Amino acid sequence: MVVVASCGMAGWLIGIGAGAYLFAVLVLGIRPRHLRAAA
Repeated sequence: MVVVASCGMAGWLIGIGAGAYLFAVLVLGIRPRHLRAAA
């Protein structure tokens, strides 16, 4: 039960993170060079 819930939560967080990143790239026009510069 706990393992399944953890895996599901991890997948959900990864999906949200990927979706948010793509949304930012498309809407804000973020480019890899900007990300590297910020890092």
